[in-house]
Amino acid sequence: MTLILLNALEKKVQGELLFRAAHLKAGAGERVGIIGRNGSGKSTLAKIIAGEDTAYTGNLVVQGDLQYVPQIAISDNSLSGGQVEIAALRTAIAKNPAILVLDEPTANLDEGHQNWLCKCLLKYHGLLLVISHDRNLLTQIASCIWEIKDKCCSEFRGSYENYVVKSEKNYQQQTNLYRYQIKKQKEIAAAVQRKKQKAASVRKGKKMGRFERKDTKNLRETTAARMEKNAHKMLKQSQRANNVEKPQAQFEVKVLMASLPAFKGKTVVDADRMMLTHNKEKLLEQTSFKVKPGEKIALTGPNGSGKSTLLNAIFNHEKNIFVSKDAKIGIFKQNLITLPLQENIADFVRRKTVLDIQFVRRFMGALGLPEKYWDKKIGSLSGGELCKLQLVIVLTSEKNFLLLDEPTNFLDVVALHALEEFLMRYPGTLIFVSHDKSFCSHIATRTLSIYKHHLVDFAKEEVDPVPKTDLPLLRLEYDRALLDPKVNISQLRTMSQKIKSLEKN
Repeated sequence: MTLILLNALEKKVQGELLFRAAHLKAGAGERVGIIGRNGSGKSTLAKIIAGEDTAYTGNLVVQGDLQYVPQIAISDNSLSGGQVEIAALRTAIAKNPAILVLDEPTANLDEGHQNWLCKCLLKYHGLLLVISHDRNLLTQIASCIWEIKDKCCSEFRGSYENYVVKSEKNYQQQTNLYRYQIKKQKEIAAAVQRKKQKAASVRKGKKMGRFERKDTKNLRETTAARMEKNAHKMLKQSQRANNVEKPQAQFEVKVLMASLPAFKGKTVVDADRMMLTHNKEKLLEQTSFKVKPGEKIALTGPNGSGKSTLLNAIFNHEKNIFVSKDAKIGIFKQNLITLPLQENIADFVRRKTVLDIQFVRRFMGALGLPEKYWDKKIGSLSGGELCKLQLVIVLTSEKNFLLLDEPTNFLDVVALHALEEFLMRYPGTLIFVSHDKSFCSHIATRTLSIYKHHLVDFAKEEVDPVPKTDLPLLRLEYDRALLDPKVNISQLRTMSQKIKSLEKN
């Protein structure tokens, strides 16, 4: 039974189209994952479906009672974001509505509550619509994908994993078509040029004598004009046929050219029987651990267990925490934005970064700060955009030891991929807090988890920061398979799973 139907629905903001949905429908038992870049209109679509935004054109039919949990805005300082989120989710799920709409439900949840939410949503039998950048959540629950891209909301019938495989194959196919189109354009341009040169030669009658040129002037002019007309016609036909747009390439980092200060010793951080408290509450007791140069450590644990407090303790060199004198620490926290609001973005970035400026501009674009922001004042950015700029500055500076507290919370899937690409090739030392399981598995060479006031090290032996595997060869084979029409989605999925398994290990 269809519970939601959208026909020719358009949403405009200040007269400009935000997105259109030609025809979308969803029924009981379906679990729809809604994806798209930040600012594409996902939350607006949810508000329209929930009846909170009526400023649109077209038709919308919603049948059945609906519960909507928007992105949580924290206003009560006595509660964490996770606590507020959990309370709202429990209330909505307990009502067992016909339609449940959730906007970024895992953004503030720790791993335990993420698992709880997944189980609840898999047991839910109504129509579920979930806006999320959480790839793990989408992989587990989504039976259908709605994507807002290029101002159009389209549907993919199938799992998120199949959507990813299909998208990658479509990207490779479009890339090949675009390259073929460019090749043909060059061939036709060369042919047109030859025709024009031939016409010019005919018009001049270079190989004719003086009397022959005089007698054939009108004929030569007519022939040359016909040749030029044919050349012009060929060029126009070519331009009309050029309808393949250049696909937007994912941000990639082959080599990160960064000359960071080197560590002379074998230890970046050495904590010896340290105690950690916050507002007189004990978080860690008698804790010892070491961090070696080049390690990339995921710091995990329940909400409120002390992850952010531990990062602050390392940054401030608190009691019983030794930090190498060679360490130049860069710290990122969403609630710690220290940017000169009156300065021009371009000037500020050039002044702070030690990387190639063109690379930094591409990186900013992938994170959601494209070229149009380059000449703006920092103070004109939104809160989320300020976070992204702060992150860019921390990452591309001369810092050789990074402390990142939830750097993924405000990033869409494209930006997440860009951040992963950067950090996987970052040559320094890294400790980061994130509830994104996929992100942690791609980046971390070691995991430390806070559990019952103790720091648990799951790696009992040294981890090679750059493990040697067959991963590069398997990725190459996967890229080739994407271009092979004989390879089916099932085979591609198997190869993709092998790649993910190697990335985790």
